[in-house]
Amino acid sequence: MNKEIVTLENGLQVGIRIWGSENQTTLLFLHGLGSTAASFTELATSLSVKYRILALDLPGHGESTYIKDEKFFSVASMAKWVVEVLKYYNIRDVHVVGHSIGGNIGLAIAKMRSIRSLILLDGGYIRSSSIPGSSLEEEVRMAEQHCKSYIFDSWEKVEMELREGGLSPSLVELAKLSMKEEEYQIKPILASDIAGYYKKQHFYEPSEETLIKVDAPVLLLRSTLPEEFNSHRKKEAARFSQYLNLTAVAVEEASHDIYWERPAAVSSQISQWIGK
Repeated sequence: MNKEIVTLENGLQVGIRIWGSENQTTLLFLHGLGSTAASFTELATSLSVKYRILALDLPGHGESTYIKDEKFFSVASMAKWVVEVLKYYNIRDVHVVGHSIGGNIGLAIAKMRSIRSLILLDGGYIRSSSIPGSSLEEEVRMAEQHCKSYIFDSWEKVEMELREGGLSPSLVELAKLSMKEEEYQIKPILASDIAGYYKKQHFYEPSEETLIKVDAPVLLLRSTLPEEFNSHRKKEAARFSQYLNLTAVAVEEASHDIYWERPAAVSSQISQWIGK
C-alpha cells in the first residue's frame, strides 16, 4: 500500500491510499461520514491481488482539506471533486465503490461521467428523509453533537471504547485514524460544522433527478441487521430498482459497517461482479 497526499489545481489537498499496480482494473473507494480511506484496508488488501485500489479521504476527513462553504459538500460538488482526482491520475476507466454517503457521491459521479460500474456498500439507496420519524434538523443536530462529544483524554480510553464496541484489534487501529490529538484531547478529525454540512446536503439523496441519469450498472450490497429495519431497506431498494440497472444482494449477518463485518463476503461479491 502506498499513501499519498496530492494537491489539485484548486489548491485542495487529497489524502489517498493505493493498493495494486497501474496495469490492473481500477476501483475507486469512497468512505462514509466520519471515516477515512484507511478504513478500507482489509477489503482493499484482499482485492488488490486482482485490482488496483484507490481510496480517498473525503474533504474534512483524514488528510483531505476542504472549502468551508456548505454547498461544497453537496453530492454534485463532491462528485466534481472526485472527478478532479481521477483527472490528476489520468484515470478514465473505473469502477466506483461507495459506502454510506460515499454511495451518494458515487451515484452523482455516475450521473456526471461514464464509469464501468457502481458498487454500493450499504450506501446510496436509503434516503435519510424517508426514515420514519427523521427530520433534517435532528439529523444535523445529532451529527454535530457526536463530533463535539466524542472526546477522550487518552488514546487508551479511545481503544477501550472501540473494543467495547466489538471491534477487533486491527479494526481498532483503523478506527483510530479517524481521530486526532488536539489540546490534550482525542477527538474526531471531522469538525462538527462540516458533519452538519454533509448531513444537510445529503438528507434527500439519492434524488430522482440523480437516479434517472445513471446509466452504469449498479451492484447494491445491503445490510440485514438490525432485522426490524429490513422492511424499510426493501422498500427503498424497490424504489431504487425502478430507475437503475440494479443487482441487489442482501449480505447476511451484516449491519451498516458491512465491509468491516463481512469483508470476505463483500470481497467475493465485488470480484464476481467485476469478473462478469
